[in-house]
Amino acid sequence: MKGKKREAASTGITAGRLKQFSVFQQLDKAVLSQLAKTVVQESYPAGDTIFAEGKWGDSLYLLVEGEVLIRKTVNKKQGIAKTLALLTPGEFFGEMALLENTLRSASAVARRPVVLMRLPRQVFNRLLQKNTKVALQLMQGLVKTFSGRLRQTTAELVSIYELGRVLAHASDEKTLASSLLFQMTQLFDEKVSVGFYRWNMFNMEYDLVSTEGPAPESLPKNVPQRNDLSRWLEETKDCFVAEDWNHDDRFPAAKGTLFVGGRSLLAAPLVGPSGMIGFLLVGHPTRTGYFTSGHQQLVMGMCHLISPAFENSAMRQEEAARHRLSGLKQSML
Repeated sequence: MKGKKREAASTGITAGRLKQFSVFQQLDKAVLSQLAKTVVQESYPAGDTIFAEGKWGDSLYLLVEGEVLIRKTVNKKQGIAKTLALLTPGEFFGEMALLENTLRSASAVARRPVVLMRLPRQVFNRLLQKNTKVALQLMQGLVKTFSGRLRQTTAELVSIYELGRVLAHASDEKTLASSLLFQMTQLFDEKVSVGFYRWNMFNMEYDLVSTEGPAPESLPKNVPQRNDLSRWLEETKDCFVAEDWNHDDRFPAAKGTLFVGGRSLLAAPLVGPSGMIGFLLVGHPTRTGYFTSGHQQLVMGMCHLISPAFENSAMRQEEAARHRLSGLKQSML
């Protein structure tokens, strides 16, 4: 589905604006000024495909505003795709089209309305042919990004492996939650606080099942269903990130009770067939803007993997309770 709106190549694009992207940070102002004259600005509404897997690629994209999902088809017949990355402003994608003339290995989809700057391959190649120093600097920027993305992929694979071991050995929800939260703290290079809240249909609240990390007292024992943040998670089934929770006004009721005094906050829902069964809270007590799009991707991926385990655990507990009740009735006869 296409709905892009193109603007003039020079509209709002300056050398300073390009310098904000890591791939261009080694280039001098004169080279960036040349690039600014040839880069094309485009915008896409939420849900639009920027480029599709299996199509020929000819451009690098720089994300100025909005969010972009990089998705890979895993089952073409059933239309199932896996999200490989969530990109935010300041990141770039589609870079392989600059390095080789080949088909796109994944699709890029606008998660929210986006504004992009597109660098065509022909412009890139002319730049490399004119100046070998520029070519080296550009390649350094690309390699640095490749290295960071490879580390993220490695972290995701390790997390999936460790999570599989947890799921195989956990005997009950509390043990599962405790092991999960410990594993989750290992994803971050600094100490974070993590809490898991599970839906309790009897009191119609989310109960705190387990915590890990510093400041556990910042997490209340129960969160009402009417809490504005938990309600938002239920409705959107999306990940929420606050760069500075102390000064974030989007959820005033939650700010007064959840992770009080903390700075960066990430909240992610666990969704089952019947709706949200719980949510995870991850907070950094002192740093603002700590959580990256990579962090969001890892946490949401773990939530997708563990949701069925908690659903199955609840079913086993209900079955055990029915069995005990049946035995009690039989003993009374």
